[in-house]
Amino acid sequence: MIILNLLPQEYQARIRRDANLRMFALVFVSLSVWTFVFFFLVAQGWTYLSIQNSALQQHLSVEENTDAAKKIAALEKNVKGINSALTYANNISLQPSYNAAALMSVIETIIPSGVTLNIFDLDSLNRTLTIGGIAAKREDVLSFEQNLRSQSQIIHDINAPITNLLKPENVQFSFFITLQSTQ
Repeated sequence: MIILNLLPQEYQARIRRDANLRMFALVFVSLSVWTFVFFFLVAQGWTYLSIQNSALQQHLSVEENTDAAKKIAALEKNVKGINSALTYANNISLQPSYNAAALMSVIETIIPSGVTLNIFDLDSLNRTLTIGGIAAKREDVLSFEQNLRSQSQIIHDINAPITNLLKPENVQFSFFITLQSTQ
């Protein structure tokens, strides 16, 4: 194949230069476009990773705050338990104390014959005394109750269940007594 170029040399040089310039422009524009696409993709990836990172950081801070809140709640629960124990101990120390031996000696003097005590339960905090036992006769239970009611300086109220009076002999009885305040 033979190519004939009848153009003068200066036109041929200009055509070569224009072709080279167009090739250079094409390469430059292509590189510019690919560079723009590359940086656009890198920027999108960076934005995506930044959003993911901030979300994970927020989640981590919530988890850390939750762990801290659980530890604080456990500590508060322990403090409340200790406070309630201290309040209970303080209430006990502030409550009037009843001398169990003195109460027993008073009750011993008013027990009629035929009555045997099995239960003597003193609760100083609630000012209650529970007395129980066995009496030979129903009259002995009634006499003991009357003797207890006569001790008004130490006994505020007596609760005597009706079951104390059901049997005429070998009566199991109980009295729930509220003591006078010692203040």
